[in-house]
Amino acid sequence: MAASKKKTPSRLGVPPSRRRSRSGASFGTPDRVISRLPRRTFDNGVVLPRPPGDHATERRRERVGAHPTAAVFGQALKTFLTQPHAPLVLSFMFLYRLGDIMMFAMSKPLLRDIGVDLAQRSLLNGLGITSFIVASLVSGATIARLGFRRCLVPMTYAQNLAIPLYVAMAFFKPTFPVVIAIVMAEQFASGIGNAAHVVFLMRRSRSTFSASHYAFATAVVSLGSTVSGFLSGPLNTKVGHVWFFACAFLASVPGLILVLFVPRDDVDAPSRVTEDPAQKSKAVNA
Repeated sequence: MAASKKKTPSRLGVPPSRRRSRSGASFGTPDRVISRLPRRTFDNGVVLPRPPGDHATERRRERVGAHPTAAVFGQALKTFLTQPHAPLVLSFMFLYRLGDIMMFAMSKPLLRDIGVDLAQRSLLNGLGITSFIVASLVSGATIARLGFRRCLVPMTYAQNLAIPLYVAMAFFKPTFPVVIAIVMAEQFASGIGNAAHVVFLMRRSRSTFSASHYAFATAVVSLGSTVSGFLSGPLNTKVGHVWFFACAFLASVPGLILVLFVPRDDVDAPSRVTEDPAQKSKAVNA
């Protein structure tokens, strides 16, 4: 009689927290992973050796001193708020995506009310995200090729001029294939605007406090998102989908105007926003 085969224990009865991959590493539950983060942070920041040629810490200490303090934070905030053309720049940061965020906040209720079911909305989400990612990649390559100064205005207009597509969708209540085309077109335009927006925020961050300034800039943008999101629901309920998306487009108009005047160079570079043609000709002749 042949020897009985040894049974291999099944993995189905093993709790997820005790399962191991083929390499022998345990995945663990999310709470266990999160609980290990402080230890991992300590190991990476203190215990592990630094590669040769890594002078990031030394460069940071040269800029802000040996230890960051409240005074350093205050200096970073002051330099952000007192940058050249600060009122213009901060207003543009606040208003840049205001209409787009309002439109996105009420897009799902609109799709539901025009008869797009849950399965169709999940398909739209996948197609929309794909369109957004492709547009962001293409726009980043375009900015790198043509330069940010030439791309900011058309990319801003491309993002906000797609909002009326939702006005038309709310009014005509088209068939699902047309809805797919509208959502993908709007998400593509949103990806274009997002790429220009990220580059603008990076250019308005001084190299000395680059991370702090970028955090302050995103906080200004988040403030606009919070305000528009808070107002979107009650406004949509009061005026209806068609007029709400028309209001969302009107909310984007100040950004479309300010983009014509905001500085497009790095904040550390000499500003050209109010450059006089006479001064420019003197500089060329000098």
